[in-house]
Amino acid sequence: MAESGAEIVVPQIQQAELAGNYFSKHINFVIKVPGGSEVRRRFNDFFWLREWITDMLPGAFVPAIPEKLPIALWPQGYLAQRKRELQWFLKRCSSIPYIRNNAAFKMFLDSEYNDNFNAATKKFNKENQKGSRPNQLKNLLEAFQSLDSQPMPENWEEVVPKHKEHVSSVIDSYTRMLANSEELGNHLTKSEEKMTEVEKLRDELSTLQSDLIGDNKYMKMVVDDSKPDVGRFFTASASNCGMWAKCTSKIWVPVVKKNLNDLICIKQAMTVRDQILVEKEKAVEIAQKWKTEESINDLRANQVDQKHRELDNEDTLSKLYDLIVKIVFEHRKMIQQMNMDRWTSGVLTLQRHLVPKFNETKQSWFEARSTFKDMVDMTEAELAESAEEEEEKESPKKEAAPKPPMIDEDDDDQIAYPVPDKMQDEKEEVPDLVARKMQDEKEEVPAEPEQVVEKDAPPPPPKKSEEAEKEEVTSDENLQEVKLG
Repeated sequence: MAESGAEIVVPQIQQAELAGNYFSKHINFVIKVPGGSEVRRRFNDFFWLREWITDMLPGAFVPAIPEKLPIALWPQGYLAQRKRELQWFLKRCSSIPYIRNNAAFKMFLDSEYNDNFNAATKKFNKENQKGSRPNQLKNLLEAFQSLDSQPMPENWEEVVPKHKEHVSSVIDSYTRMLANSEELGNHLTKSEEKMTEVEKLRDELSTLQSDLIGDNKYMKMVVDDSKPDVGRFFTASASNCGMWAKCTSKIWVPVVKKNLNDLICIKQAMTVRDQILVEKEKAVEIAQKWKTEESINDLRANQVDQKHRELDNEDTLSKLYDLIVKIVFEHRKMIQQMNMDRWTSGVLTLQRHLVPKFNETKQSWFEARSTFKDMVDMTEAELAESAEEEEEKESPKKEAAPKPPMIDEDDDDQIAYPVPDKMQDEKEEVPDLVARKMQDEKEEVPAEPEQVVEKDAPPPPPKKSEEAEKEEVTSDENLQEVKLG
């Protein structure tokens, strides 16, 4: 729609000021127009402008403006929202050539009518007749010369009803989406408030616990072990809800609303097209009587003006309808592409703002989850350990097997081995008894007493001579020979 290579100066709404007295209180929007001067326009003046543009250019796309709403019913922040929407209206009108060159739009921005714009609009209304089909055709031919020379769209008679039905269904979907998006933004704002309140109460509880515990080290240890440090989770969650609420109200909802308003404008153009079709069919039916041979032959002098007027009306409506069909086809495709581009831009903007915040919140969620999981695992381990201790206390203690007594070499009466079980084999009892008997014999062998020389003891016997000893040995050897023999 915008002219390529031409510098477009967009009027800027500087501020909104309260004007009028107690009975006629209203809001004036101060607009800085191209050239540097300022004009003041009420919302009714914006409404007047759009109404005249749509009348002078029927079937053409004209941007929407916010609906009328009494000041007493304005919600909080509505004035700033209305200011943004009106600024968007002026920006789009300035970028569309057939609106920028329109007589009503030029007068709206004319600084000569700053204080007397109401009188200027009354004069304009008298000079221009609303609903004049010849004037409408003239204005459209001046604005869409290139489009008028193009052929009619292919299968337009079949596609026209389908297009209107499709646009109506999409408008219904957008209406529901807008309501759900606004509700989502409200819920996200409330969630942010609640999360912030929870975080504040948690901090107050921590402060109160610290004051009540005092210097008790045991209680400090118990509180530190039982209360995980997940404050970052609440902070990140509240911040995430706040970011989602802002993005929903300032990015997503405006995108949905703009797309919805554009489709509503296209539907309005389709409604005007259908209305002109009805007028055209009626005009064709009326003009048909002047095309018969009987009517031509019986034409009277007072019917000539009526004939030309009705035939001209048929021709005007036929040309107007064909041109509007082409305009609606072209603008519908244009608006569809603009909506897709706006969707893409909006989604990319949401991604740029929300993805980092989502990653931050996800990290805090994982940290909080790990903290709670460690607490649960520790608690389960402590419960299992306490259960095992209770089971050990409740179960009867098993008596330990008697240990074999230690052998004391100085005590001859001590038993050296434990009493064998009665269930042992007899083959094992025999070697045990033999071993016990041998051990007893070893223990019964007395140690050689030390020789103590007593004073009154008799003298030792005289030592034997070597010959006597030899004789004893010889006798012992003979005795052994006898035993062997």
